[in-house]
Amino acid sequence: MATLQEILARSQHGDPMSLIARAYDLTPEQTESAVAALLPAISMGLKRSTATPEGLGELFDVAGRQQGGIQQDVAQR
Repeated sequence: MATLQEILARSQHGDPMSLIARAYDLTPEQTESAVAALLPAISMGLKRSTATPEGLGELFDVAGRQQGGIQQDVAQR
């Protein structure tokens, strides 16, 4: 199973860090540091929110509403 860091690295056509850096006017180093600091909290939040069938269903519902959605990502594998 892919880690959040691997998923992030593959998102946005392989260039998520520069998109984040531009969005928040950060240097590449600041962006890497911020993402590294935030990923454990995001991971913990995902684990907590998907610990129940209802929570997991809500995650898939939100993901399905995104352009491309999780289904397109899975279908490409």
